[in-house]
Amino acid sequence: MKIVESPTSVWFYHLSKDGETTLCGKTGMMQTQLPLNTWGFRSHIGEKYCKDCNNFVNGQKGVSTRLLRPIPQEWIRDYTDSLVKAAESFGNTPMGQRALERAEHIMDMVEAFRKKEVGASE
Repeated sequence: MKIVESPTSVWFYHLSKDGETTLCGKTGMMQTQLPLNTWGFRSHIGEKYCKDCNNFVNGQKGVSTRLLRPIPQEWIRDYTDSLVKAAESFGNTPMGQRALERAEHIMDMVEAFRKKEVGASE
């Protein structure tokens, strides 16, 4: 399973088994390097995801939700580090502030997840 991008709309994503035809039947998709476990993630650029393909992922049409694996901790760390470096390079500008806010938001989400995980194991 792969995440592919619609050639007619920037940051509009579909799911495909073969990289050519989407689960909802569209063809002529552009390849991405997005890991499958990022499906549904929305950042400041406003990514959109095909509702029909999403129905497959949610099991409404028989595709297992086990396809979505947790994001590796290294990926989160590397991404957060890159945001902090970007914030440093932009300095005290709106871009720098947004990058730093994004990094802080991700760290807050990780902390909340860890608290939830610890609470569930007690």
